[in-house]
Amino acid sequence: MEDNKVKSNVEFEKIPITVTSSGQEVDITHITDIDHTCIIGIAQVFSNKDALPNCEIQLDVDGQEVFPKGFESKLIYAGEDVPPDDKYFRYINRDVKQVKITGKFKDGDSLSSFSQYTANIYLMVLTDREY
Repeated sequence: MEDNKVKSNVEFEKIPITVTSSGQEVDITHITDIDHTCIIGIAQVFSNKDALPNCEIQLDVDGQEVFPKGFESKLIYAGEDVPPDDKYFRYINRDVKQVKITGKFKDGDSLSSFSQYTANIYLMVLTDREY
């Protein structure tokens, strides 16, 4: 009998970020899934793309700097206007298996009339999990 399990190499993890005030700095803390072995891409999605200008992100994976303080979110932005094949910043290759991701997201204070929004980070990861 043939094994019907499918081996999927790519999965995604979401790191939620909610911004509630203009100029706010949001701490980022996330532990990656134990079944995930390597981060191969990172993207950031805004619920209000008008908030994107001047936003900054700083991110460390297991104590190793990925994006330094002051890194512009627009460099990893994955909105509707970004083609599907270009949505993930792929110049990253970090081993992960339940490691800690830390950092800060800073609102760019660019909304003329502030309203709460999300600036979620998505990790594209490899896994050996079978389905």
